[in-house]
Amino acid sequence: MERNITCTEATFNDHPLVLMNTHLESMGYSSEVRKTQLKKCFRHCVKQPQAKTVIFGGDMNLRDHEVDSVGGLPLGIEDVWEVCGRSPSQCYTWDMTCNDNLDWTARGAKPRCRFDRIYVRLSQPPYLKPGTFKLLGQERTEFLQCYPSDHWGLFCEFHVVQDG
Repeated sequence: MERNITCTEATFNDHPLVLMNTHLESMGYSSEVRKTQLKKCFRHCVKQPQAKTVIFGGDMNLRDHEVDSVGGLPLGIEDVWEVCGRSPSQCYTWDMTCNDNLDWTARGAKPRCRFDRIYVRLSQPPYLKPGTFKLLGQERTEFLQCYPSDHWGLFCEFHVVQDG
């Protein structure tokens, strides 16, 4: 399936930002296609002017070994979940052990993965830095008594870097 990057430019306190979103190919058998899509996204992040903070996220359907197999994160790109402390309680964005929107079992167990991610490429000099990362949507909707999605949402706050 053909996938794209949605990209927009914005400003925060007169500081330029590039906001990027994508939905990479799903399912384990699409690993090679997904890695090609990820490399394209990373190239787009890296080519942005250094004066701009780049925030890139979405439903990446990634497995950690796929990031490793494309050479890891490019120089200057950071995983916001990792920067914010790698909290185990905020790790799994697709967690069939507690999200029952899908009835999914693999090898006799309920799978859980960190499919959804947010990356940042800080501007030079840095203006914003990741401060908070957490999962959203872990409460059932009142009317339908289901979760908003089979994936948890991602929320992050960025803090302004104070001049020394």
